[in-house]
Parts: sequence; structure tokens; C-alpha cells
Amino acid sequence: MVNALAEGSCDALAGGVVALHMLAQDRLDDARSVFRVQRSGDALACLYAHTATAGVRKAEGELAEAMALAQQAWGFWEEMPEWTKTEAVRQDVVSWLTEIAETAVDAANKPVRQDAEELLFRLGKATSVADNC
Repeated sequence: MVNALAEGSCDALAGGVVALHMLAQDRLDDARSVFRVQRSGDALACLYAHTATAGVRKAEGELAEAMALAQQAWGFWEEMPEWTKTEAVRQDVVSWLTEIAETAVDAANKPVRQDAEELLFRLGKATSVADNC
């Protein structure tokens, strides 16, 4: 999969999944390199790609851009068909987006902090709905 990503032959889903795993291993340069080629895909692919790119931007200290990407990522989740919204995907993405938003709440200026608080509310609401099912 890494070779396919390097050649630009995989979509945003593969890129997002790989980049998130690289971020979890503190391999920021490798995660960043995944997105040097334009990638495309469906809502699930865009969800992972935006989440991973937001994680990269957070690690680089670009919290305003990280929050914009995190909000876009959650928008893709909300647009996905119900059958694609698995618990594993939700937990994975919510944990990353929560970490990004919590960092922005603690360290960002007022408009970014407000965006982060709004996203945390949306994530909390989504989590509580899923937990009640």
C-alpha cells in the first residue's frame, strides 16, 4: 500500500488510513508525504484523508487549518450513508478529531477555539447517539 501511495495509484482512503497510522507512530514527515499527490475518493475516503491531513496540520502547529479540515472531515461522516457508518470507523475518526479539537481549544485564538468547541459538541452528540443505540 505504501508503494502504491508513493506512485499515486491509491485513493484518499488508503492515504488517510496510512497517514493516521504514521501519525500515531510520530512519523510526521512520512504522514505529510502521503498527501503530496492529489487523491480522490468517496465520502469515506475523504473522511479519512481530511482527518489525517488535519492531524498533520495539528502536528505542525497550524491549528486554524487543522480545525477547518477537521470540521470538513466530520461533515463527510454526517453525509455518509448509514450502512457505511461502522462503529470501528466512528471510534477511529472521533478519537483523532477529538484530539485535534481539544488541542485547538487549549492553544488557539478565539475564532479557532470556538470552531473547536463546536466540533467537540458535534462529536459528543454523535458519540452519545451512537452509545444509546
